[in-house]
Amino acid sequence: MPYLVVAVILVALLCLVNLVLTFGVIRRLRDHESPAGGPVPETSVRVGEEIGPFAATTTLGERVTADSLAARTFVGFFAPGCGPCHEKLPGFVNHVSGSTVPALAVVLGEGEEAAEMVTALEGAARVVISPREGAIGSAFRITGTPAFLTVEAGRVVATGLPQTVATA
Repeated sequence: MPYLVVAVILVALLCLVNLVLTFGVIRRLRDHESPAGGPVPETSVRVGEEIGPFAATTTLGERVTADSLAARTFVGFFAPGCGPCHEKLPGFVNHVSGSTVPALAVVLGEGEEAAEMVTALEGAARVVISPREGAIGSAFRITGTPAFLTVEAGRVVATGLPQTVATA
């Protein structure tokens, strides 16, 4: 019987130590998280800011520059290895297919996956294939994908897809 009492006390002490360590880990994790409802990290130029200069060629050979986006243009950035990009792609295609606003889709990457995205986008928008660190990504200061912007006269006037658009 004394062995059983000692065993129960040891197990209780181990559980108590485990509980204290778990609370310590949770506290550390909370320190590294951003607060709920906090600012979302920017993935591109903000609303109201100018885009930088760039020159690119679409998959159909059309030249696109920052100056050619003088009229209101909806721009979407996608990356082949990005899961959310594949999820948002049909919504982008539906939006631009039913819109009178011209659209530009930028695929940041190369290879077979990029070709699949280009095929899905070509019927709805002008498509540019660019390296991740290319001129067009730098002009829009893209740090994450997917990114959706509405540009007019060289300035970003709105961000996001239509159901989540943030306007100036």
